[in-house]
Amino acid sequence: MKKVFLLLLLITASLAAGKIKVITSIFPVYDLSRQVGGELCDVSMLIPPGIEAHSYEPTPKQIAGLGKCDLLIYTNPYMEPWIAKAARGAGVKSEDLVNSCENVALLSGTNDEEADHHGHGGKDPHAWLDIENAAKMTETIASAFERKDPANALQYRRNAKLYIKALLDFDSAAKKSISGFRKKKFYFAGHFAYGYFVNRYGLSYTSPFKGFSPDAEPTPKALAKMSEQIKKDGTTIIYREELLSSRLADALASEGGLTVLELSAAHNVSKKELEKGVTFLSILSNNLNNLERGLK
Repeated sequence: MKKVFLLLLLITASLAAGKIKVITSIFPVYDLSRQVGGELCDVSMLIPPGIEAHSYEPTPKQIAGLGKCDLLIYTNPYMEPWIAKAARGAGVKSEDLVNSCENVALLSGTNDEEADHHGHGGKDPHAWLDIENAAKMTETIASAFERKDPANALQYRRNAKLYIKALLDFDSAAKKSISGFRKKKFYFAGHFAYGYFVNRYGLSYTSPFKGFSPDAEPTPKALAKMSEQIKKDGTTIIYREELLSSRLADALASEGGLTVLELSAAHNVSKKELEKGVTFLSILSNNLNNLERGLK
């Protein structure tokens, strides 16, 4: 019995050793990578669960650990402006540093000065919220896996094809649902993260924030303007941002007698959500359900 147990341990260790070690930056890239890699890859996320993604920078210990991965996959240089320097410091080869948005046309910012101040260079980094972009990111990730592990290239390509189909199936369902919405505008007490999403589905939204960073505080004038718009529109729902305090949304809701619901841009998830197996698509589905409550 003891020999059998030792044999199983050796087999398990051998299988683990044969896997590609992939480190990803934030949750959308993490989930896309594990969908493509499947059982062939050991995929981890650099940013700890529950941490807000925009203000995050890796610790020296985490940077040192990057040198042990086979692939380092990030969103784009505007979302993670620190990634190239961290990769060089850890000795990651340039061909093993993968920009998942390399084939995606990024939108310009709504406020270039504010975006520059927060490191986004005037570009909207939230490209994954357009399903077509998420599909392109999936293809880029699959190509990186294929280059690194050509022996399993066919499996990576199959996994990517299946996942892209799931993305497009959601896209079709979302378009059908949103076409029936009575209203096309929602109110969001968070930063400007939904440009790609609203562009794809013919929606619009108002936020009291400027630019793409949740670190900035909205001005009293911006809050008063949004409150006035809410009253004029007669909406009953206001949306809050994931992983951040709901203080602002609660204040606006209290003033206008509104219900607060969450919209998640999927930057990151909580530890509990990660343990429960939440996925990028399940987050999008929950967003769609909450938008239906407010707009349909």
